[in-house]
Amino acid sequence: YEMLTRDWSSDVCSSDQPARAEGAAKGAVRGPQGGRLLQFAPMQHTSSPPDCPLSPLTALSPLDGRYAAKLQALRPIMSELGYMQRRVQVEVTWFIALSDAGLAQFPPLPASAREFLIGLWQNFSEADAQAIKTIEKTTNHDVKAVEYWIKGQFEGRPELQAAGEFVHFACTSEDINNTSHALQLQAGRAVLLQGLDTVTALTQIGRASCRERV
Repeated sequence: YEMLTRDWSSDVCSSDQPARAEGAAKGAVRGPQGGRLLQFAPMQHTSSPPDCPLSPLTALSPLDGRYAAKLQALRPIMSELGYMQRRVQVEVTWFIALSDAGLAQFPPLPASAREFLIGLWQNFSEADAQAIKTIEKTTNHDVKAVEYWIKGQFEGRPELQAAGEFVHFACTSEDINNTSHALQLQAGRAVLLQGLDTVTALTQIGRASCRERV
């Protein structure tokens, strides 16, 4: 079979274009200048996609494939779970700051309420993230789902329920998202620097060994 690597775009208007189109429709590839016709069996598609559990072979990215084990420390930070956790952190931190802003409608929160709010993001779990994803099916908006989830945690706490509408007050989605991304990068950088410390230590050992031999 003729193997051709050059750009075929110049042959688009050639005289054999109808033949090529016919061959392509039959699952064949034909080269220019009368190259021999290669026939390929058509792929068989089912009505539903095959079940492909995540593995190094089915991962869409090497980050979740061959390098997954080496990036395990970044998974709680840079994943959507980590993103949601930091969204909650930003929303809660802003909510507490508003309570200290001197607004007549939102008096300062008691210490117990502040501790509870901080615990929402410090103890954020995969189940919490899944609850937010469930809310998102209704809101069709990821940040709004986080807002509703936080308000839902106020149940049984009158001092928080009374100020519930101050969650996300005066914020855009990007105010929350951009700050959350910054927190992710800050935490991720700390993990990467730990790895660099190991590299630096090995480099120093290697240099010391070389000096001893000299």
